Amino acid sequence: MSQLSRVAEVNGQIVGVICYTKAHLQNGNMKKEILTFGPLCVLPEWQGCGIGGVLLKKTLELARQQGFEGVVIFGEPDYYPSHGFKTCDHFGITTIDGKNFDAFLGIELVEGGLTEFGGKFIESKVFEELSEEENEELTKRFSTPAKQKFPCQWD
Repeated sequence: MSQLSRVAEVNGQIVGVICYTKAHLQNGNMKKEILTFGPLCVLPEWQGCGIGGVLLKKTLELARQQGFEGVVIFGEPDYYPSHGFKTCDHFGITTIDGKNFDAFLGIELVEGGLTEFGGKFIESKVFEELSEEENEELTKRFSTPAKQKFPCQWD
């Protein structure tokens, strides 16, 4: 959703980005449109400067102003709670297969925006529509980075 996604720029260099897409909650036959985002990322040399927090704060407020009541993400459980996110079990929300875990997080943009609906989180179809062939073609455009494992990553 280009109206919510943002980049952070310092001296003409893009140093961070947050990208939103629509998602929904399914509770029986009822459906509620919400948001999800990913990635929220900041260049390593700019991490710890508050850029990610500013991107998050400003875009969540924009989403609230546009009438969205909640956001559900798969994110770092040691980072997002400091910005108001809670595990989705607090809202009565599960993954599509009925699971909950520390990295499955949500935030209400209006009081009751998630808890009064609950249900199963359904990501945008855009995450399912890219075929393996299309993914391979897209991937060929980028150089292969060296694989790394960082302490803040979860399995």
